[in-house]
Amino acid sequence: LSAFRCRFGKPLLPKHGLISNVVTAVQQKVISDCYLVPVSYTYDNVAEGVFLDELMGIPKKRESVLGIITGVIKSFGMPKRCGAVRIHYGNPVLLSDYINALHEALISCEVMPQLSRIPHTFSYRELVPWHSRHKEKADDRSLIRAIGYHVLYEAQSIVSISLVSIVSALLMCKFRQSVPLEVLSADCQWLCDQIVHDGSDVMGWHKGETCGRNAVEVQLYNVGCSFNIRKDLMPYALQYLRDSVERYVDLDAGVDNVVVINTHRQLVNLAFNKNALVPLFALRSAIALAMVSRSFSQVHFVDVVDDVALICDWMQFEVIFCKPCEDLRALIAVFIGRSGLSHIDYGMLRLEGGEEDEIEGKVPMKLEVRDAMAKDLLMFYSNFLRPFLQSLYIVIARLLSGDDVTEGDFIYDHFYNKLVKVQLQSPKQSGNGAEIISRIPLFSLFLFLVSCYSCHSKSVEAVNSDSFRNSLRFLRYKTILSSDSKHLERERAEEIRSGLQRLLEI
Repeated sequence: LSAFRCRFGKPLLPKHGLISNVVTAVQQKVISDCYLVPVSYTYDNVAEGVFLDELMGIPKKRESVLGIITGVIKSFGMPKRCGAVRIHYGNPVLLSDYINALHEALISCEVMPQLSRIPHTFSYRELVPWHSRHKEKADDRSLIRAIGYHVLYEAQSIVSISLVSIVSALLMCKFRQSVPLEVLSADCQWLCDQIVHDGSDVMGWHKGETCGRNAVEVQLYNVGCSFNIRKDLMPYALQYLRDSVERYVDLDAGVDNVVVINTHRQLVNLAFNKNALVPLFALRSAIALAMVSRSFSQVHFVDVVDDVALICDWMQFEVIFCKPCEDLRALIAVFIGRSGLSHIDYGMLRLEGGEEDEIEGKVPMKLEVRDAMAKDLLMFYSNFLRPFLQSLYIVIARLLSGDDVTEGDFIYDHFYNKLVKVQLQSPKQSGNGAEIISRIPLFSLFLFLVSCYSCHSKSVEAVNSDSFRNSLRFLRYKTILSSDSKHLERERAEEIRSGLQRLLEI
């Protein structure tokens, strides 16, 4: 079972058709047993412009045999490197052992995780974990979902991280303006070392051996960059010329800066690469969001746990936060506690009080940010999940405004019909809608989002079809939005929007 990436760069949530067939075959003794093997893929770069177009809301072109042949022919002439690919195989587990262990967990587990099923009970292929209520006997449907989520969680935990994703994450989550190359290189080295320390692997990185500057410079060309430098360096730059970032070099003035190109297309492209790190930092990002939204002031421990659990619930169609048999709230408490982010020596948070005091009703446990450096780190981690929350905010705001929304045309209608038509009214704009979308600057899109939704957002990549689709699925699962998108429970939608606005404010 593999953790393929979806069209927005995150691991694709499990589909259960194949699992259901294999489980049935083992249970009915058609086959004696089989092994479940988690598999993860890592690749530096994907030359797939179609997915990027669809993420941006450009209508998908009708596929044809001629189009496929043309695409294949064009691919042979592509001058761009796709980089390295790595495949990881996890430890194989016998399905019969898995079934026995999960049967026990399904029946005996006292607290279910925050992730819960969506109402499409007729299909094994739905992207769902267990159902929300226990039964005396675990049914096969719950078992199949548990197997899918468990194995996929294992697969995403063994994935290697590409240096392209490291650089993209730093540019998107920390340096959205100009950054000196030396600073970016130093932070690249820090982030690689942090990931390795957490038990993951960075492809091509060896602690104490790999140079951060070399890693950044090589990956800038894979991410895509254009240059404004002296002519004697142009031949080296042009062979890697791409569009995601600009690098300004003036050797006489001692300037060597990297700048993200502020258009929707390039930000979505960088976000795609960045999202490979989302599973690794998802829980840390949710905790950081809870702390950042409270202006880094001292807060009650239980309030932070509640906020983090709420974020995990909202994001259940974006990322898997834990195994199905784990207690998510307990996992959050441990992650925040003194063995995690509140570690006495290297934690970003400071924890006052203890569990015994809180149980006895004395002094409730409180959290606060340790120092200024910790504030910067929390802001960095919070930006991994922030765009997904902003996407949900935008969708709810659109629904509350009275718009009739269907999943297929949401981003096209939202983005093309509103923003592009505004751009077309400008005498300076020419060309078709797709061309205009590709060159819309960050500032214009930011003003558009703020004026329409009062969402204090700089994450323009939140406007993408994948996140909008997952937001609609979440609202339907919660029965806030009907399956045909015609009926909306406004009170519950307003409640979620208020919670999102509170957690997104800085």
